[in-house]
Amino acid sequence: MEAYDLSKLTADDFRNHLHQNIEIYFNPEIPVNMEVLEVQDLELYSPLERNSFSILFRMNGEKGYYPQGTYPVNHPELGKMDIFLVPLGADKEGMRYQSIFS
Repeated sequence: MEAYDLSKLTADDFRNHLHQNIEIYFNPEIPVNMEVLEVQDLELYSPLERNSFSILFRMNGEKGYYPQGTYPVNHPELGKMDIFLVPLGADKEGMRYQSIFS
C-alpha cells in the first residue's frame, strides 16, 4: 500500500480517532500503540486547502522516549503515512509526542 498524501490530511481525520490507538513504528519491525490524545486546530498559515492543526499522542505506561524524527504511522482508515514527531515529555500516564501539520 502506498503512503497517504499528507497534504490531504485534516484535523478531523485524527479527531475521529480521539482516545483510540494508532500504530507508530519507531522500530521498523515493531509497532507501538499510541493514543490520539488531542487534536487542535491552529491559526497558522498553510499553502494547502486545509487548515493547520496539531496532534498530541501518548505512549501509555512508557516514560522513555524516541528522538524527534519522521516515523511511519498506520492510521486505522487512511493506512500508512510518515509523520514528524517531537517528544514533549512524560505526564503521569506516559510519554507524549506532538506532530504539527501546516
